[in-house]
This record gives sequence, structure tokens and C-alpha cells, in this order.
Amino acid sequence: MRTIPVLISAATPADIEQIRAVQREVWLATYPNEAHGITIEAIQAQFADKGKTSQWISQVKQALITSESSGWIAKYKKSLSDYIATHPLV
Repeated sequence: MRTIPVLISAATPADIEQIRAVQREVWLATYPNEAHGITIEAIQAQFADKGKTSQWISQVKQALITSESSGWIAKYKKSLSDYIATHPLV
């Protein structure tokens, strides 16, 4: 069996921008659905909106600082590869 060295740690405000990037990748891979009118372009537009992204990052940073939210990240080769969180990170 091969072991993959993954580091799990508590999410910090410094991780939020990387979490947002992973979130974008996951949404693009998971949610497009022609039958429901959810297009890749619509998802890309949501993540490209600098105002919405900036607001999301600020809200999540504040939630971590105030302990309103908590989360954990997984890093592989020093790169954030996944996260799990309580509201409002998800």
C-alpha cells in the first residue's frame, strides 16, 4: 500500500484565499447541470465577480477570527488540496 503524505490542520484566516480557489474548482467539477440551467459559464461568473469573492473572503475570515466558524484543511506537497468546514465556509 502506498502512503500519501497529507497534512491536516485547522483552517486559519491566511488559508481563506486558497480555500476559495479549491471551492471554485470543486463547483466547476460538480455543479454544472444542463437540465437545471446551471452552466459552467454561470459558475465561472460567480467566482469571477471580485466584489462577491472579496465579500466572501472577508466574511469567512471574520467568522474564523470570532470562532463563529471552524474548518480544517488538507495540504499535499504544501498546496491546499481540500477543506471541510462548518457554516459559513461551505
